[in-house]
Amino acid sequence: MKEIVRTEEVIFDSTWSSKPLKKIQAYDKEVHAKVVSNALNIISKIKDFSTNYYINNNTLLTFNSLADGIEISKYHLNYIIKYYCVYSKSDFLNYCKVLHILKFIENGYLQNKTVSSLISDSHFKSKKTFYNNFKKFTGKNPQEINNALKFKM
Repeated sequence: MKEIVRTEEVIFDSTWSSKPLKKIQAYDKEVHAKVVSNALNIISKIKDFSTNYYINNNTLLTFNSLADGIEISKYHLNYIIKYYCVYSKSDFLNYCKVLHILKFIENGYLQNKTVSSLISDSHFKSKKTFYNNFKKFTGKNPQEINNALKFKM
């Protein structure tokens, strides 16, 4: 997938920061004290789990399944996403879906199936939501990425 990302100039490597992206709010100071020393480890677990989730489990990745999967409290996970991720919680989950879709495309999904079937396998609730998020995170539509890959193979 890195080749798709590089080739198509889709940026997927700047999702996380090693330091908080904004000032820690007063009501988050207590959780900050508990989590900050382990933040990079938690981020690494989030990356690994979310990257492999759809490979190992063909169900929708949710905030709760992510928290359970990396064995962290929902409150701590919310803190990490809020302060270390460039996306909101819902955008991060949609970003994970788009990464999953890109893997499908990279593996030739659209060689034998339609974009409509890709949409139904994407875990998005509607066609409009699918296209909006795909375009938001890649700057292209699925067919444009698929066509670019055809010339590279």
